[in-house]
Amino acid sequence: MDHPGVRSDKQRAVDAVPAWFHSFDFGDGVQAFGYVSLEALRYRATLMPDVRGKSVLDINTFDGADAFGCEQRGAARVVAMDYFCWAMDLGHHFRVYREDRARGLSPAPPREMPYWRPDTMPGKIGFDTAHRLLESRVEPLVADFATMPEGDLAKLGQFDVVLFLGSLYHMADPLGALRRVHRVTAPGGIAVIETQAMVVRDHDTPLAEVYGPTHILNHDRTNCWAPNIAALREWCLNAGFSTVEVILGPPSYIGRRRERLYRFMPVAKRLLPPRQPAIAHYRALVYARP
Repeated sequence: MDHPGVRSDKQRAVDAVPAWFHSFDFGDGVQAFGYVSLEALRYRATLMPDVRGKSVLDINTFDGADAFGCEQRGAARVVAMDYFCWAMDLGHHFRVYREDRARGLSPAPPREMPYWRPDTMPGKIGFDTAHRLLESRVEPLVADFATMPEGDLAKLGQFDVVLFLGSLYHMADPLGALRRVHRVTAPGGIAVIETQAMVVRDHDTPLAEVYGPTHILNHDRTNCWAPNIAALREWCLNAGFSTVEVILGPPSYIGRRRERLYRFMPVAKRLLPPRQPAIAHYRALVYARP
C-alpha cells in the first residue's frame, strides 16, 4: 500500500537532484531514472561475488548504486569513495555534454569547466539523497583514489571485496591505479574490475587503444584507454594479482578460420554473415585475486 505523504516527500527529494547517473527504486512508487537503468544494475549484480558478511570498498561510487546494492545483499561493511564525480555540478556537466555532442564538438576536460567545484562537492547530492532515502549505513569517503597520499591509502586498510567499476579506462596511469587496487584488496579477497575494452580481429596479444584530444571515446575527454582482454590480464598480473578470472570477455567473432573460407570457398561469401569490424568495443569484467 502506498503512503501518499511519504511518497511525495521522497519524490521531492528525488526531483531535487539535478542529474542521476544510476537508477534507483526507493519504494512507494518513487524511482530515480539515471543513465544506468535498473535492469542493467540488476544484471550487473548477478556478476558480483558473494558479499554476505564481508567488507566492501566501492571506488568511484558516483551516486552509490553498487555500494548500496552490496549493503542490501548482506555486506557487513561498505565504504563508498569518490571525488571526481562529486566535485562536479552534474546537471550543468551533462547539459554541456549533450549540447557539445549534438554539435559534434570536442568537450573540454571537466577540471577546466565552470561546473568543476571541488570546494562544495555539488555532485554528491545524488549519493546523499539515496543514502538518506534508503536509510543506509554505507560509509561515504571523499577522496581521489588515484592520487590520495600513501599514508591515507594505508589508513584506508584492506577489504574482502573491492569494486573498481567503470574507472580503469579513465586512469592516466592504469597500472599505477591497479597497484593501488591490489594494495586495498585483502589476502583471499577479490577485486572486481570492469572497464571499457576492445578486441582487434585476429590479434590476441596485449593491446590497448589510446584516446586523446584528437581521438575521443564517446565525446568524453576523461577516457584514456581501452585494453583488450590480454592487456587487462597483464596489467592485473603486473599490479601484483596472482590470478585473473574473466567474467565478461570479448564478443564472439570469426577470425582467421573465416578468412580461409573466404579465400578458398567463394560460396562462403554468400552463406556467411558480413564481416565484423576490425575493432569492436565492449565492457569487460574480471575478478582479480591477490
